[in-house]
Amino acid sequence: MRIVPRAVTMSHTQRPQIRVAIENATGQPVDDVLVSFAPSEGTFLTESSRTRGGTVVGTFLAAAGSDNPRTASLVATVEDIEVTIFIDIVPAVHGR
Repeated sequence: MRIVPRAVTMSHTQRPQIRVAIENATGQPVDDVLVSFAPSEGTFLTESSRTRGGTVVGTFLAAAGSDNPRTASLVATVEDIEVTIFIDIVPAVHGR
């Protein structure tokens, strides 16, 4: 399982995409593999939770609330393998 990016820094209004790729032992993409996601906050939106072309792509939306810095996480699971993506949510900078 390959995940890009493994860490994200974002403002609470951004919506970064996360890509999970599944390959077999020879490096070939594997289709129809179930990938589940568990965000510590907010929502993770995908069109499909099964790989197509070896990948699942989704968008992370931070929970509504304060503009205070905080860290969230998104756990991607395939069978018995879990990978955590860390998401730093920082205040939006206006005027730059």
